[in-house]
Amino acid sequence: MLEDSVLIARGDTTQPLTPDRQRTVDSLRARIAADTAYGSRNRFNWSTPFVISPHNPQTLYMGGQRVWKSVDRGDRWIPISEDLSTRDTMKLRVSLTATGGVTSDITSAETHGTVVTLAESPVRQGILWAGTDDGNVWLSRNDGVAWESLTARFVGVPRNTWVTRVEPSSFDSATVYVSFDGHRNDDFKPYVFVSTDFGRTFRSISANLPATEYVHVVREHPRRRDILFVGTELTAYVSTDAGDSWRPFNAGLPPAPVHDLKIHPRDHTLVAATHGRSIFTVDIGPLEQATDSLLGADVAVFAPEPALMYTSRAAGGGVGSRGSKIWSAPNPPTGVRIPIRIRGEEPQLARGPRAGADTAQANPLAAVFGEQAAEFMQQAGIGGGGPGGGGGGGIMALLMGGPARPPGDTVRVTVTDVRGDTVRTFWTNARPAALRWVTWDMRRDRAPLGPAAVRDSVRGATRMAFLRDSIRTAMQDTTGGRQPAPGGLQAIMRDPQPREPGQFNNPLQRLLGGGGGGGGGGLGGLLGGTGPFVEPGTYLVTIRINGRDYRQLARIERPVQTSALSGQWR
Repeated sequence: MLEDSVLIARGDTTQPLTPDRQRTVDSLRARIAADTAYGSRNRFNWSTPFVISPHNPQTLYMGGQRVWKSVDRGDRWIPISEDLSTRDTMKLRVSLTATGGVTSDITSAETHGTVVTLAESPVRQGILWAGTDDGNVWLSRNDGVAWESLTARFVGVPRNTWVTRVEPSSFDSATVYVSFDGHRNDDFKPYVFVSTDFGRTFRSISANLPATEYVHVVREHPRRRDILFVGTELTAYVSTDAGDSWRPFNAGLPPAPVHDLKIHPRDHTLVAATHGRSIFTVDIGPLEQATDSLLGADVAVFAPEPALMYTSRAAGGGVGSRGSKIWSAPNPPTGVRIPIRIRGEEPQLARGPRAGADTAQANPLAAVFGEQAAEFMQQAGIGGGGPGGGGGGGIMALLMGGPARPPGDTVRVTVTDVRGDTVRTFWTNARPAALRWVTWDMRRDRAPLGPAAVRDSVRGATRMAFLRDSIRTAMQDTTGGRQPAPGGLQAIMRDPQPREPGQFNNPLQRLLGGGGGGGGGGLGGLLGGTGPFVEPGTYLVTIRINGRDYRQLARIERPVQTSALSGQWR
């Protein structure tokens, strides 16, 4: 445009320039030179995209105002594109001479005219997709030799709208997902598009996303192409029908901008990076296995992830002084965690013996230890596993060689080894839940006790009242006189429940519709109600619900050990 202005200002080229016209032409040429300098300086956004090629880990890509490539892990870089931005001279002048727009600084926090999202197709090497902060979308099918502009093919997206993500499909090289964010121009609409023909046409898949939640990221599931995730300014959403509809995926996730999402290729875990609220993870293994037939069935048992046998380090052991800045979150229970889904209305389970019933019949512990001892052991959680359990089974387990069946628990879980021998049996309840986990702690059933051991167990049980009072007194002394947590020892020594913080699988419960369930047992395991750990290997888990058996294989592995003497650094 400025070159045309020079020709207009010059006028008739057959006549000599007048002093006034000479000054005008010189001024225009100076502006052209300045704009050329702005356009030729390297520019990088505050969030510069770096990409490791999925086909060669030595190949890296980086986005500035052009795309750069390195074939030696970043030692040397070469440009493989021209300037892919709109080259808005006003934005370039502000961003390169007075970044921030108010005062001069050197942070480049407001550098514009840059590539902000970049990706290579995981299916075919050299197919590159790029998006800029001023609305341009580009495709190269030959590793940067030539670039094709796709900018004008997004119907309904205003010009110069920030491209937040380009997401190539893991299933074919022609499919790509693109999202935009227009909130900088007071446009808060969600823009998510998909193309299945190398960008010739794009189709909106924003569907029923909230009209005021602009999108930061879109991700396709690498093993189920009909499962998509998006992160918006407020939370995360999931689609199980390739974007035709969306549902919130945010149980346990605080309201926060979700700036990035990543699906771990090995652990079936979705990782969410939020702005200011840390990193969150959620187990999406059951979601990967979900089908219409499974979701429509009365009971569905999903395949568990391989369980690792590891030893937890005691709190503070070997980590040095951490001062007052320590932060931690609860972890899921250790063991084989089998996801199950039970449809129906929550049953009303009996909470105690019916009126007029014989105490010895209503409480099997009373027949062995007497009514007073049995009543205390139930209060302390020794009699059997808690609701949803798989707990130890307590004193009755010591007597019978296996866990007692707690009242209301009607679901039997049996674990057998490759020889068909039963290694563990425990019980849990049949409370309906959209998704819950039954946990096997990787231990065997304990063998029945002999007469001497039974005698010692009875004596130990009668002394538990003193232990309970001592612990309550100790807790009051060490907490400044505060009362202990409700529920006594059972509340202190129980397993975490699925709805508690740290159980990052909760979004599936809300997605599939319904409440949670499950949980661990009481103090039976602590008192020796279970046997030793099993050996690593494959086991068959049979869950009997309403007279029908559901089977899944469970794999137990030891963590891979790495040597500190593995060789020299490279």
